[in-house]
Amino acid sequence: MLRNISTACALAAALTLVPLPAGAEETGKNPFFGLSLGVKGGGGGNYVTKPDSVPANYESAPFADGGGGWGAGGGLYTELRVLGGYLGLEIDLLFDHTKDWCNIEYNNVVKMNYIYSFTAVRIPFLIKGSLESGMTRFSLGIGPEISAGFGVSRDVEITEGSQYVTSLDPILSAYSASAQTDVLLDVDLGVAFRIAPIAITADIRYAYNLTQPSKFEDRFFITRSLIEPMASSTMDLRILVGVAYELGFDM
Repeated sequence: MLRNISTACALAAALTLVPLPAGAEETGKNPFFGLSLGVKGGGGGNYVTKPDSVPANYESAPFADGGGGWGAGGGLYTELRVLGGYLGLEIDLLFDHTKDWCNIEYNNVVKMNYIYSFTAVRIPFLIKGSLESGMTRFSLGIGPEISAGFGVSRDVEITEGSQYVTSLDPILSAYSASAQTDVLLDVDLGVAFRIAPIAITADIRYAYNLTQPSKFEDRFFITRSLIEPMASSTMDLRILVGVAYELGFDM
C-alpha cells in the first residue's frame, strides 16, 4: 500500500515538471488586445423625410413630400479590441453610392420621378461591446459617422404626360441637387465567425442624419429659376458582410 502511494506521488511530481505546450495555459482565454484588418461591403435602403413648413407654392418641389431609394458600397475597416475583447473601436473607410427618388408634378400636367445620385466617403467611429461564444463573436456598436458626398447627378423619368415634353432640358435646368457633408449617428449589430486567423463578419447598420435641416427653407436652395434640394438621406439601413485577418496580443 505504501509502495503504491509513493509511486503515485512520484508520478505526480514528475508531471508537474513537464512543460505545457505554448499557449495551453491560456486555453479558453481571449488575448487582452485584439486587432482586425479587413474589408466589408453591402447595401440597403434610404429614406428622406418630408421637410417642415413647406410653402404652398412649393409642394410639388423635389422631395418636398419626402422620398427614398437605395445605396450600396464598401471599403476597408479596422477594429481594435481591449479587455479580452469586451470593448472595441471600429473605424471604416467606405465608399457608398446612393440613389434617391421622389414623385413630382411639373407645370401641373407632367408627372415624373425626380432622381438624384451621389457618392459619399463614409467614415464611422463605432464604440463596440462584444461577447464571444466559441468561434462566434456578437457585438453592439454606436458612434458618429462622417459622410462627405460628391459627384451628384440628377435625372427624371416621365410617368405621365410625356406627350407634353419635347425635351428634358428645361426640367433638368429647373431642378438640381447639391452635395453635402453630414454627420450621422450609427447603431450597429454585428456578428463574426472566427476561423483563426480569419473572421467572416456580418453587420446590420442603421444611420440617422444629425445635420440634415428639418425646415424646408434650410434644406432647399431656391432662386427665381432653380430649385435645388440637398442630396442627402435622412436615414439609411445597410447590411454589410466582410472578411478580416485577426491578431491577438496578450499582456
